[in-house]
Amino acid sequence: MGNRHHKSHSVSTAIVLPHYTKPWDLVYAGSVSDWHPSSGIYALDKYCYLCKDTSCDRESVCLRQMKAINNRSKRVIEIERYAHPKVLIHYRKSRFQGLLDKGYTLNKIVAAYHHNIALLVLYHLQDFHICNFAFPLVNLSTGTIMAHLTAPRKNVTVIHCQISPDAQFTAILFYSRNEDTLLFSYDLYLYCNETEKIVDCITINHEVQPYIVFDPRYKWSRVAIANYECKDVGIKHELVSYSVRDHAVVVRSNMSLPIIFGSSHFNMLYSKDGQFLILQKLSDNRFGVAIYSDIYIFDSDRLFVMKYLTCNLPALSSICRVNFEPVFSRCGSYMRLVDHKSCNGETEPTVQIYQVPRQQSLQYHCRVAIVQTLAHIEDVRCLPLPKTMKNFLAFEPFEV
Repeated sequence: MGNRHHKSHSVSTAIVLPHYTKPWDLVYAGSVSDWHPSSGIYALDKYCYLCKDTSCDRESVCLRQMKAINNRSKRVIEIERYAHPKVLIHYRKSRFQGLLDKGYTLNKIVAAYHHNIALLVLYHLQDFHICNFAFPLVNLSTGTIMAHLTAPRKNVTVIHCQISPDAQFTAILFYSRNEDTLLFSYDLYLYCNETEKIVDCITINHEVQPYIVFDPRYKWSRVAIANYECKDVGIKHELVSYSVRDHAVVVRSNMSLPIIFGSSHFNMLYSKDGQFLILQKLSDNRFGVAIYSDIYIFDSDRLFVMKYLTCNLPALSSICRVNFEPVFSRCGSYMRLVDHKSCNGETEPTVQIYQVPRQQSLQYHCRVAIVQTLAHIEDVRCLPLPKTMKNFLAFEPFEV
């Protein structure tokens, strides 16, 4: 991972929050080298990335964030994470070993990660075609394989994977052909991590690839879907909030998603507290000079566009989320973007910090003040506080 700046700076240990002015105010803009001594003020890490690694075999994931390596001689899975010690997961005489003996191969890319639970991907090749998938769930805290999920059928394509905010379920989006209707569709399968069984299946679209993300305010029952299709009620390629429990759209966006000409990539994420939904559209200018990142920020409850931002990536850069995805501070009150501006004929990474709208409740301001002083959000668990307060500080879902 390039552009790490390890300069020595004299930084006060006392955290002083910048004066709050107005929502989405740009409170900091500077070069990557100037960002290092300022990062602690905004409860963000000091490293900004410009990854040029071209070895990824999936656009939306950077191998340098988390990768899994199968050490066959020691019968160990090695999980590597940036700025974390390596985790070793032994699998001798296990179901994982049995799958390897049947010809399965471990994908280096970790498909999903949440609450120290990581979803790995095993695939089986036959005649140069992927015939089947298996998804081991590993607990990085205990160094064990906790479950094995399997694809619903052969010859499917894995589009996207996510672990629910309560880490009890895993959602996997597949693209495949229905054997009864002979139609291709994008189907979201919901697995129970404890029983390893499929508990639900939702057809999201037949024509255009959808994108999904769990709402962090709910345990598992609500997701945001871009390019959702339900022709029975007149919904086609829209952004919606969807109740998995009720199989119904909760709210539809006031903004239709355009069909983009040329190469494009979508990305969706929520803010830490789920108050905002961010939809990113990355597209090039068809001349290979730059890649544009259009960022639409929605109110999560009404799906109204609140803010539009744009930034650039350098030409021919890796379309990896470490390069373009917004990052929220530990306290959730600041959002960081990395833009690439042309200066004296050269493109220079620039860090931009935006101030997100703040709620008026005392709880919200207390959470900001407390989490802002912690080195890591995981340190919340060490505070001498009741469990419910720790859950609130750690942005745990509140749904009953």
